[in-house]
Amino acid sequence: METFAKHTIRGAAVDSSARDPPPRCHPGTRLSTIEETCALCAACPPPKRLAWIVGPAGVGKSAIMQTVAETSPNLGAALFFSVNGRNDSTKAIATLAYQLATKFPLYLDYIRVCLTKDPTIFDKAIPIQFNEFIIEPFANRRIYRGTQSLIIFIDGVDECDSIPAQCGLLELISDFIIQHPSTPLLWITASRPEPHLTGFFDSLDAELHEKTELFVDSDQSRADVEKYLRDSFTKIHSKSPSLRFRSQWPTEHQLIKIIAAARGLFAYGNTAVRFVDDPKYANPQSRLQLLLDTIDNLPTNQHDQVDTDPMAQLYGLYDRIMSCIPEQTFLDTINLLYFSHILPGCLQGHQWNLGFAAEWLRMTPEIAYGYLNHLHSVLRIPPTPEDAVKEKKKVEVHHKSFGDYLTKKFSNAEEEFEKVALDAAVAILKEVSPGMCQVVRHLQFY
Repeated sequence: METFAKHTIRGAAVDSSARDPPPRCHPGTRLSTIEETCALCAACPPPKRLAWIVGPAGVGKSAIMQTVAETSPNLGAALFFSVNGRNDSTKAIATLAYQLATKFPLYLDYIRVCLTKDPTIFDKAIPIQFNEFIIEPFANRRIYRGTQSLIIFIDGVDECDSIPAQCGLLELISDFIIQHPSTPLLWITASRPEPHLTGFFDSLDAELHEKTELFVDSDQSRADVEKYLRDSFTKIHSKSPSLRFRSQWPTEHQLIKIIAAARGLFAYGNTAVRFVDDPKYANPQSRLQLLLDTIDNLPTNQHDQVDTDPMAQLYGLYDRIMSCIPEQTFLDTINLLYFSHILPGCLQGHQWNLGFAAEWLRMTPEIAYGYLNHLHSVLRIPPTPEDAVKEKKKVEVHHKSFGDYLTKKFSNAEEEFEKVALDAAVAILKEVSPGMCQVVRHLQFY
């Protein structure tokens, strides 16, 4: 199993420490969607064997998937794709198989025999892996004979590493269900409504899958985010010594303003709470005022989009957060985002820890760590510089929407990264072999 684990997506499981704390539904929110999904999971047999939870960025899809997976008594496996380095499609099926093997002895025995016969199975095409790890054991040999279906959760399908891989994975699952309708597996998937994914599910027979759509700015979304914000600010109020003399904080007027700005987006609510409650500042009142000023003084181009673009207020908040970076360290901070793979499109297929990124940029891990000090509300940053240089402790975005924002703000990121990377390489070579610098200047950096 140790060898098997090397071929899985590390950190993508429901209980992985790399995702701790994972997104979960705030108590009392998303109740109808959770109840509907749990009812489908508990049905014996389920009316449909494929479910698709779909909604735009920031509405809480991953939190729903996490909450249902954690409470499911018949969880088979859970795969949480993420742009934070957990999106390798070639390891997706092996990741599910590994989790299944840790839960079911008969499946583990099958896997051992399978790998003994063909240790190269991990190098095979994804359809072949799907056949060996899913179709053969569950459809042909029927090694699982439980009364309830095993549930397999796949979250963030749109964050898998390529469009062909996303569609290919869903096609394998749908074909499996069509060809083996009685096999006791239930697939719960979640994604944004990207055109290719919407087109794929629209092409399926409606009787084949259950679609649950989450909407931005719906009455339910607004009510859920309002509850989350009220509870979160009450918690900040109660734990902050500087606020205890206030009978109410924030005021009702201030709270309503923040709730209105969120427009039913949990991504906004989460970011706003982290921004105000940032322990690096330890001054929630001044941070609250900054948040309110951001809402009141949204740039004209974003203000004009508020009614049509639910992300306008969120991107305005991201602008405010980025503006907190001191001018003298801004460029170095952006370079760190390049090398830490926070800026999408840079370092495709790689995600370096902060220590390695700092080494490339000829700075100490402590200095690099300090440069990110203003970004705790949007980045998941290891607790200390020492943790940041460890292989498993990478800097990650709290929510993919921040990566989308950076892509929009730094549209020429790949080109700029190549320039920065070339300059870094030349600087390193100057230290090692000064005579090589002129040679490198004529080479394209990869």
